[in-house]
Amino acid sequence: MSSNPSTASPGPVNHAACALYTPGHRVHFIQAKLGWEPHPATYRSGNLVSVQDDGWITVDVDGEALRFWNHDPTWARRCFAESGGRVGLPGHCMLHAPKPSGRYCLCVSTDGPTPCAGPPPAGTDPVERIRTHGGFLLPGPEIRRILQDSEDEKPKDEG
Repeated sequence: MSSNPSTASPGPVNHAACALYTPGHRVHFIQAKLGWEPHPATYRSGNLVSVQDDGWITVDVDGEALRFWNHDPTWARRCFAESGGRVGLPGHCMLHAPKPSGRYCLCVSTDGPTPCAGPPPAGTDPVERIRTHGGFLLPGPEIRRILQDSEDEKPKDEG
């Protein structure tokens, strides 16, 4: 874990338009699933020390100050206010903010700020989306269409 914040500025942040699934930005559903059932031997708990306006979050874990960065400090503050300052550390570049009906998942970076980015252009190859945006999500109908197109492109057996 980083104890020294980066001096890099993340630049302008538009949280609503950010389409990155990289550390410190949006939580991908696979990442959330990995963190949802963390291993009891590695899951740690701590207490929130602060959430700075620049996105740096400081958590006290057994007397050690750990620092993480998230692109949306306003959202982080709301989550941790609801958790009473309790913080779960499941790994997978995430922090949990426990609440009565479950927990919030925040994607964090220990390396510091990176600028947000909007969605890639329509028609961008999935491999390119992973490279530039750290992953992507598709609606069910789009996945079915892609799978059907893939089946249609397979050579037919000549019998």
